[in-house]
Amino acid sequence: MPDYQAASSFSSNQPGPIPISDLIERCTMEDHIAEELVTLIKKQKKSEYEEAFERAFELTKAYAGSANAQASTIPFVFEKLFELFVTGKTKS
Repeated sequence: MPDYQAASSFSSNQPGPIPISDLIERCTMEDHIAEELVTLIKKQKKSEYEEAFERAFELTKAYAGSANAQASTIPFVFEKLFELFVTGKTKS
């Protein structure tokens, strides 16, 4: 399983990880999906969405490492990918 703490170092304004609470506050996904995301990040229990998280995480890391990545869009990209892999669609 990937190191999930590395995903939180996307902020260009501050060095180090973005607090999970900040990411969740900016989150626009449905509550039950957001709760599963928190469960996965805190590793509280096994989740049926673990594979969706890993796929979204890996694609987001690839985007973050690209020359076209904008730091402010990286959390949004992860959120949309995770939501897409969980539900099969994204909200506009």
